Amino acid sequence: MVTRSHMALSPGEMAYIWVAFLAIFGPIVLGDVLIRRRRAARGRRLRAWADERGWRFDQADGELTAFVTSLLDGQRPARHRLLVRDLLVRDDGDLAVYSFTYMWQWTDDRLRTAVRSRGERFGAHTAHVVAVPLGRIVPRVQVTPEGPPTGLARALGGQDIQLESAEFNRAFRILADDPRAAHAVLHPRLMQRLLDEPGRSASWRIDHGWVFAWVDGGTKVEQILPMLDVVTAVRASLPTFVGTRPVA
Repeated sequence: MVTRSHMALSPGEMAYIWVAFLAIFGPIVLGDVLIRRRRAARGRRLRAWADERGWRFDQADGELTAFVTSLLDGQRPARHRLLVRDLLVRDDGDLAVYSFTYMWQWTDDRLRTAVRSRGERFGAHTAHVVAVPLGRIVPRVQVTPEGPPTGLARALGGQDIQLESAEFNRAFRILADDPRAAHAVLHPRLMQRLLDEPGRSASWRIDHGWVFAWVDGGTKVEQILPMLDVVTAVRASLPTFVGTRPVA
């Protein structure tokens, strides 16, 4: 006698299994397809923007990921899923410019508690970064719009500095390892330029021989040139007596 357990499934049972399978895995597959399509569309937009302006577009760059990660070494708790994507490069022979999306995720338990206590979202974070090399090593200086530090600004940290300009102090928070470096870098002419700059909503930092600006979130092409104006203004106005040439 053939028992029910040895019989083939009925069409109704098969249909039920397929419906359950699609209900569980269908949204996952569909979500993956939509994410891939959005990334492809974003890549086409960035490539078109780059081609029109003489830039070069790459989806990602392993060496740049290592560089950005090195900027945070010793300044950050452990993280994972570090990633650089949407890399745009302009190199006209005089100055190389890099624009990219930097992605990271907190993993430190103490930081997790601090983040949640402030009501902030814990998990993956992104920042749109524009960076240029300085050609020399300069002590770390960071300037962020006034307010509680978030995202990359919170990760980098530093000693809070007050400058001679009360207007600048009200508009920005200045952090530095050495207060003398902050006062030398942020001279009156540069402070006024930054107060008048359309890209003043961006944060920026001098570190490891680079100056880079960032805003929270992924790459937006309309942010690139305002942030580039900020970092090139900082680079151009840097006093010659500040910092040393890097060792080859």
